Amino acid sequence: MKASYQWLREWMSSRLDAQTLAGRLTLAGIEVGSITPVAPPLTGVVVGRVRSVSPHPSAAHLKVCD
Repeated sequence: MKASYQWLREWMSSRLDAQTLAGRLTLAGIEVGSITPVAPPLTGVVVGRVRSVSPHPSAAHLKVCD
């Protein structure tokens, strides 16, 4: 059975890392076969917010975003 680490964290009172949680589950009698990341860590991601959109003054098919 596969279980999400995020889902398991919802049921825990402490914030254990994945390795420590796997060790504790194993000691409790629940076998942990492997810990597999869903996706590689993200780097270089830039987040922005569009605050306004207006028509471009020189081109009808373009928009100016702020």
